[in-house]
Amino acid sequence: FIANNSAFFLADAGRTEEAYQLFRATYDYDPENVSALLNVLEMVKNQKLHPEADAWCNQEFTALQKKLNGRKFLFWSLTRTYGYIRSPMLMSMVAGSWALSGQMGAALCGLDLAMEMLGDGQRSQFQGMEAVVYSSIPGKREEAIARYKAMLAEAREPKRVAALLKDLIRSNLLEGNFNEAKRYLEEARGKIPDQELAYEHALYYAAGGDVARARLALETYLNYDAKNPDALALLASLQLRMGDAEVAELKENTLPRLITAVGREDDYLVRVIQAQVAEAEQNFERARTCYLRALALKPEMHALRDAVLLQDIRLNDRAAAAVHAREYLYRDRTLALANYIMGSNALNEGDLERAESYLTVATQAPNPRAEAFNDLAETYRRQGRWTDALAAVQHAIDLAPKLAILYETQAAALLELNRVNEAMDSLQKGIATDLETRNVSSPDPRMTLTFARILEKQGKTEEARLKLHELKAQVNDLDPGAKSEYDALSERLNIR
Repeated sequence: FIANNSAFFLADAGRTEEAYQLFRATYDYDPENVSALLNVLEMVKNQKLHPEADAWCNQEFTALQKKLNGRKFLFWSLTRTYGYIRSPMLMSMVAGSWALSGQMGAALCGLDLAMEMLGDGQRSQFQGMEAVVYSSIPGKREEAIARYKAMLAEAREPKRVAALLKDLIRSNLLEGNFNEAKRYLEEARGKIPDQELAYEHALYYAAGGDVARARLALETYLNYDAKNPDALALLASLQLRMGDAEVAELKENTLPRLITAVGREDDYLVRVIQAQVAEAEQNFERARTCYLRALALKPEMHALRDAVLLQDIRLNDRAAAAVHAREYLYRDRTLALANYIMGSNALNEGDLERAESYLTVATQAPNPRAEAFNDLAETYRRQGRWTDALAAVQHAIDLAPKLAILYETQAAALLELNRVNEAMDSLQKGIATDLETRNVSSPDPRMTLTFARILEKQGKTEEARLKLHELKAQVNDLDPGAKSEYDALSERLNIR
C-alpha cells in the first residue's frame, strides 16, 4: 500500500520513470497488489511508457482475470487495500462508488485526483461529476453552482446547455437563491420547450410556497411526460400540503402511478412518499421504517439521514437516535442534527466536555437548531461559564422565541449570576409559553425545579418547599443533571 502510493506521488511530481520502476517493484514483491499492476498497465498502455513491457502486461492481466474467475472488484475496497490507481477513469469509478455509499468527502478527493491526472481540455466530464457530488452536500451547493456556471459558459451543444440550465435552476432553488433561479428560468425560455420547462417552474413555485401554481405547472409537465417519476413524486409532495381530499387522491391515484412508473414498490421515491404520508398521519414508526429503507436504497441522500433522526426524536427513542447519529457521523462529521443528538446524549450523561464538542459543531452548521444552542447553553451553565450560557441561549431564543424551555435555561443561567429578579421574569415567560403551546395544566418539570431554586434564592424557603413537593411525582422525568440539582435542593431545604 505505502510503496504503491509512494510511486503514485512520484508520478504526480513528474518523476515517471522512478514511479514506473517502483510500481513494478511493488507488484514483483506482492503479486496480490492489484493497484500496482493496474498502475503499470496505465503507464504502459495509455502513457506509452516502456512498450517492451506490453506483452508482460497482457500476460499478467490475463492471469489476474483467470484468478478472479468471474468475480468483480469493489473499486473503493481496492484503493483502500492496495493504494491509489493512476487512471482517471478508474479513479472516477472509485469516487462514484464512494459517493453512492454516502462518503462524499472521499468521493470529492477521488475526483480531484482524477482531474489532476488530466489535461485542461479533458476535465469537463469530471467537473460535472464533482458538481453533482457537491450539489448533494448541504453547505457545498454554492461550489456546485460555480462549476455548473463555468461549464455553461463553455457549452455549445443545445442539449448540454439545456441540462446545465436545469441543474442551475435546481441547485439555486435548493440553496434558496430564488432570484438566481428565476434568472436561469428566464434564460431557459426558447432553449427548452415550454412543456418540458414546466417542471422547473413547478419546482420554483413549490420552493416559494405557491402550491397552487406549482400544481398547475406540474400538470402541464405531466401532460408532456406522464410517467416521469420525479414529477409524480413532486405531485405527491404537493398533495400532502393541500388537505385531506388531496391526500386521499395521492394514496388512491398518484402513489400507484408512481409505483407503475418506477416498476416496483421498493423504490427510493416510493419509500420517501410513503414516509411523508406516514408523517402526515403521525405514524412516526412507519415513517422511520420507510425513510430507513429509502436511505438504504440511496445512501448519498443526506437529507434522509436528518429525516430518520427526526423520527427518532419524535418517538423519543434515544437509543435508536444514538445508533443512527453515530453511523451518520462516521460518514460525515459535520451533520448538524446528528451532532446535536450526540451532544444532547452526552449532556444527559453528564459528560460535559464531549457534549460541548458535539454541540459546538451543531451550532456552527448552516441553519442551526435552537435546541442545539439551548443544550450548549446548559452545558456552559454546568461548567460554570454563565456568561457564555446566556449568550448561547439568547441565540436559541432569537431562532425560536416560542420554544418555552429556552426561557428556563436562560433563567437558570441568570440565577447563577445572582440576577434573581430577571431569572424569575424569564421563567414566568417560559411557563406561560409552555402552558399555552402544549395546552397543559402544569409546566415542564425543569421549570418547576428552577422556580423552587429561585424561591430559595429569594429567601422564600417555605414556598420553595411547596414547589418541590409539586415536583415529587415528576422527579423521574428529570434528566440526571437536573435530578442532581433536585437532590441538592431537597437536602438544603430538609425535604426527605
